[in-house]
Amino acid sequence: MKPINGIWIFFTLIFIMLSIIHFIKSGKKVSKFQAKGRPMDGNVIIKVAGSELDEPLRNFVADFNSYIDSYNNSTSIQNRMAAFGYIAAALVALLSLFLELKIIK
Repeated sequence: MKPINGIWIFFTLIFIMLSIIHFIKSGKKVSKFQAKGRPMDGNVIIKVAGSELDEPLRNFVADFNSYIDSYNNSTSIQNRMAAFGYIAAALVALLSLFLELKIIK
């Protein structure tokens, strides 16, 4: 076996491994943020300038969780695209191996 054939096999295996890693990573998600409640929350209502004291925190939590959802979606898509790219690279390396072995003319 020629050394170039071993190189093509090596690249094929590396690209397949990287595609598997990216497919696994595409399923991982960052968990949503949850603010801890205050002691006695719900029993005591505190208002400052006519609005509840915890209203800005609730708004922040909602906005931050919306950002986390957007982040999870975009990273999932990016990882899937990278995985498909690595599969294409693995197929090209495998095709190059077959051409080198003269299996495909």
